[in-house]
Amino acid sequence: MENKTIVSTIDNRASGLSSGMHKLNNHKLVLDNRKSLSITGITKVESVNETHAEAQVGEVALSVVGKGLHIVKFDVEQGILELEGAIDGIKYMGEKKSVLKRIFK
Repeated sequence: MENKTIVSTIDNRASGLSSGMHKLNNHKLVLDNRKSLSITGITKVESVNETHAEAQVGEVALSVVGKGLHIVKFDVEQGILELEGAIDGIKYMGEKKSVLKRIFK
């Protein structure tokens, strides 16, 4: 079986995500053989456990699901998060709002 590396670079201007309701920082995702994931542009890590990781990229939540997930590197100043484990999916969750903002919309 051949090793696969997927690289995705998101640029707000090209994607149109900077306008409207989503505010997404420029960032890069590098998924290597579904075992290692490197993400740049991280502004906050919400949670990480063995089956789920959630982080902020600008004001947009990014969710990673899998098995045996763990943090290899987290650099707050550079906005880098590296995870290892069996990665099953990556999903953009939309703009993250506080509980009070959701109640009083």
